[in-house]
Amino acid sequence: MFKKIGNYTNSKQNYKQNYNRKVLSISAKILKHNDNRPRLELCYGESSLEALLDTGATISVIRRKEALNLGIHIKRGNGEIKGFSGMKTVVGSCNIKLKREDRNHEDLVKCLVVEDMNETMIFGIDNIHRLNLITFITSKKKKENNS
Repeated sequence: MFKKIGNYTNSKQNYKQNYNRKVLSISAKILKHNDNRPRLELCYGESSLEALLDTGATISVIRRKEALNLGIHIKRGNGEIKGFSGMKTVVGSCNIKLKREDRNHEDLVKCLVVEDMNETMIFGIDNIHRLNLITFITSKKKKENNS
């Protein structure tokens, strides 16, 4: 679970610059490990990484090493985010272009970049909801009729 501390917004110009970068494809399958936490497999050419789907995280985060290995441009920045395992130092932010195998269009995922964390990438609720990776069911509570 990560909560953003500080402000990391990208300008329209930065958005357009980063939108023409490499495209990572998301496989339709959700992977499960022995810890039973759902993960997505992200593929680029022969490379792949797993991203934890974390509905308790308000933002998405990627480890710097993985972003560099995938050739993703990192916009420098600084700050801290508070996660389940403590404070993490933010080294920047990035936009990752994704294409789902089950859809014909591409999406841009915004992530903060940290130097080190246990997971390679965490998809927070911001991108989980926007990319419709998990269906959220909401219901209204019916009022009881006292007549």
